[in-house]
Amino acid sequence: MWTRRASQSFLDMDSAAFAKALGLALKDPQYQRRNSLRIAGFPEDENEDILTRTLELMNTTMSVEPAITAHDVDRIHRVGKKDGGKPRSVIIKFATYRARHRVMQHRRNLRNTTHFINEDLTRVRSTLLYKSRLMKRQGHFKDCWTHDGSIVYKDNAETWLTSNNKDNYDIPDYNSIHSVRTERRGGGVSLFIISKFEFKPRPDLDTFNDDIESLFIEIPTTHLLTEAFKISLKYSKGNKA
Repeated sequence: MWTRRASQSFLDMDSAAFAKALGLALKDPQYQRRNSLRIAGFPEDENEDILTRTLELMNTTMSVEPAITAHDVDRIHRVGKKDGGKPRSVIIKFATYRARHRVMQHRRNLRNTTHFINEDLTRVRSTLLYKSRLMKRQGHFKDCWTHDGSIVYKDNAETWLTSNNKDNYDIPDYNSIHSVRTERRGGGVSLFIISKFEFKPRPDLDTFNDDIESLFIEIPTTHLLTEAFKISLKYSKGNKA
């Protein structure tokens, strides 16, 4: 979902420029993985039927409703090289995002089992999640997890972002910019950019009101265009992302 000002900036482009910008956005590696999940915990057999085993896990162990069928699965296979007796993970790509979302909604039913289901993250985001979990163990924040490819953090005090605590969330090898509320309590937005990327803040596109909070940056590309990325949204009650 775009803010009105960001949408207008795209409407001002000619058709060729708009098509190129949209094409770059759709080539985002994480977006291409939005229908995929990774499953760990299946013993590896020589002549296994991994599809049948996975459907049984989802429909019997996890009690996914409506049940996942073979028609909901685009492809499924193990990934990585064989490493002795350690079973490889299974990657499953669903035919639709809705089927994938149904599985994630029932992931809690895998507690007290030997199976784990996680989002299929890019190498960069997987590294960021790993570093974030290390920071969690060091007590920098209470918890962290992923949601649709984004990494979510929960503060120790379950408080809001302020000018006094924003530096607590800095991550090694990443630059960060923050926006905090000063006129009232609550809210706040942070953006983390891997240090190898040059970027320029775009406060002219930022939006902060009762319905939405956002930060934009501009990242130079090898093309004539630049991409303005919307990073974080806060929706009012009743709105859907």
